[in-house]
Amino acid sequence: MSIRQLLNNHLSFWLALCMWLGFSSLMAQNSPDSLNPGLTGGGRASPEDEERVRKKINQFRLEMVLRQWWNLPTERESKRRNKGLYDRYDINFLPIGGELFMQQAVDTAYRQNPDLRVLPDQNIVAMGWHPYWYSEDTYLSYNFGLLSHIAYYSYELNPFTGGYQNFEAIYNFKYSDFIPSAHLDTCAALLSVSCKAADASIFLTGLPNARQNLIDSLISILKVSGADGIELTFEEVPRRHAREFHAYIKDLSYELREENNKWIIMMSVPIYDRDNVYDLAELRPWIDYFIIQGYNHHITPLGLVEAPTTPLVDKDAHLRGTTINYSNLLDLDSLVRTSYELQSFTLSHNGEYQRELFDSLTYVLNLMRLPVTIKRNTLEQIISYLKSPEGVIVRSQPDIRRMLKRTRAVVQISTSFPPKQEASFFLFRPEYTAINMLELEQFTQIKGVQASPYIMRDSFSRKLIHSTNPNGMVDTNYNTTQAIRDYIDEIGENYKSALVLGLPYHGAVWNLRSAKPEFEGYIPYAQIRKLLDSLKNNSISFDKYYGTMILTLSDSSFGAVRRIYFDNSATLELKIESALDQGIGGISVWALGYDYGYPDLWKLFEQSFAMPRVYNAEKNKFEKPVLVKSNKVSFTIQYQLKRFSRVIFATFFLVAIFMIIGFNIVLLDWKVRDVLFYTGAFRIFYLTLFTMLILLIGSSAGLFVHPTVTFLVGTLLGLTLTWIATVLIQMRNARLP
Repeated sequence: MSIRQLLNNHLSFWLALCMWLGFSSLMAQNSPDSLNPGLTGGGRASPEDEERVRKKINQFRLEMVLRQWWNLPTERESKRRNKGLYDRYDINFLPIGGELFMQQAVDTAYRQNPDLRVLPDQNIVAMGWHPYWYSEDTYLSYNFGLLSHIAYYSYELNPFTGGYQNFEAIYNFKYSDFIPSAHLDTCAALLSVSCKAADASIFLTGLPNARQNLIDSLISILKVSGADGIELTFEEVPRRHAREFHAYIKDLSYELREENNKWIIMMSVPIYDRDNVYDLAELRPWIDYFIIQGYNHHITPLGLVEAPTTPLVDKDAHLRGTTINYSNLLDLDSLVRTSYELQSFTLSHNGEYQRELFDSLTYVLNLMRLPVTIKRNTLEQIISYLKSPEGVIVRSQPDIRRMLKRTRAVVQISTSFPPKQEASFFLFRPEYTAINMLELEQFTQIKGVQASPYIMRDSFSRKLIHSTNPNGMVDTNYNTTQAIRDYIDEIGENYKSALVLGLPYHGAVWNLRSAKPEFEGYIPYAQIRKLLDSLKNNSISFDKYYGTMILTLSDSSFGAVRRIYFDNSATLELKIESALDQGIGGISVWALGYDYGYPDLWKLFEQSFAMPRVYNAEKNKFEKPVLVKSNKVSFTIQYQLKRFSRVIFATFFLVAIFMIIGFNIVLLDWKVRDVLFYTGAFRIFYLTLFTMLILLIGSSAGLFVHPTVTFLVGTLLGLTLTWIATVLIQMRNARLP
């Protein structure tokens, strides 16, 4: 054998060996287990994978903290912000450029509290959607511990093939750290499947291979990725295809559960389903949770209406005042200069610092020889004095201001708005409704509270319209509470825990420059926050009747040019509590990335889902624990009187009418008249009786507004009538022989 032949043989051997090793490596990489080797043990990450994901999350959050300190966006942050926003909503009308999305607020980085997380024993769904068009690291800022489920949006269905149209999104879902990050905090990761309205008919009536291909594709993706299930969003399925839709959902659910019976299957249902296309009673055995799309109320079957996206109707809102509370960490110099009412404050310093501050302030105030009538015995009294109009000059002194600026405290301030209409029934005037807000700039810019319905039903077209006509026909069914009740009736009272309410974290924008307001699209919550920081010609009002915030954008030439209906921490809390009070399974938010680092949503999730709730068997729902007041007789009596005030008033009014009729009949006898008006005790009784009657009649008729005036008028008239009756009796007795 020659040297050339030996080399050729060895070369062939090594070439074959390299090809075999490469082929083995390729097969290992493409195997389901090796595609994501950390996903073992029922979809949970291995310790090595967990450590890698933790390091990645910590690095990302460190960059967020650095951005907070120096007010500079990182390169990763810039990529994340600029992707998907312009596709979602055209913001060219804004006078600010693309820098609008660069958040420069002080409190942007959300600090997670590892001790606060969704309590699993309560079986409450706290869910959110993560849109695929965000950059791959957006989810690292989420607090998965406060979520029970998260849905990756989405598998965009190709109606002709059953496959997906956005290949990059599905690749990131399968191979990124999105699912391992969720599993670190025991949050279930789902894949959303979206089918647009125009594609539903094609898919349901097209080739059978396309429908089977979707099932096979979902099974493959779930197995490779280690995800926990799917969420289906079939938009506007035609009524004529309802039967095919139901049959396919059953087939899809059956095959997925045959593959893995632990996979979760959710389905979004529209807020308006008049034709019962999404038959919850029929689909209930095949679907784990139904998500009510509560963020689409302005999209009605007969067209768009300028209105809140998630109205929560309070019919008695005009009778109650409103107190808006805000709590945050402030320095005392900022506190004493606010015009808001001080509810409480707690210094963020130790006891020694507090004593030094009190002694120093007292010393400076004594040097100024202030009036001795002012109480300065405690730090609270000193701060209250400095905040009062008398303390304006004092708090501007350099020494005092320097001390106040160095002192920080957790402060609760509030602002109040009177009711739009005084209660006609004077005895049980409704109390002020208190709401808590987490956003300072919104708290400071609220100009007023409105409490009047404006969603009317047009008598001719039967469409919902935005109207200021007080005599219009108000549509009482236009509210989220009624929609939940309709779905509870459809699915059954025993299965209402399978319902989840979808809530918006975006605003709906309406252009007011034309004769009829035109819908322009949606705006993320963070962009609304930036508008409040950047624009001066704007005003915020709290719509108490529908439970929403309204931002009005104006300019000096045209006045109001745009109106934005949106939800913040205060209105979302109202809707979360309302949903849970009705006993449904939980809530879901579209979309988690719309806050772009603002912590308000996560703080709200802490308050709503991380705090323990107690199951009330009588009401069949979970409630937040409260102080037990039912053992106090006075509280029980007041509560029952307010609760049944209308029944009590109606009963008392009828009894009073019959008493008056009987009293007049009895007075026809002169002997009775002589006995009744002869003694002083009876005169006092008549005075009281006449006073009460005049108070009730006058208040019901709306003749009296202020309660003091009402009481004085009733007393004076009652005294006058009693005196006249007494004088007449005395004159008659004087003429008797």
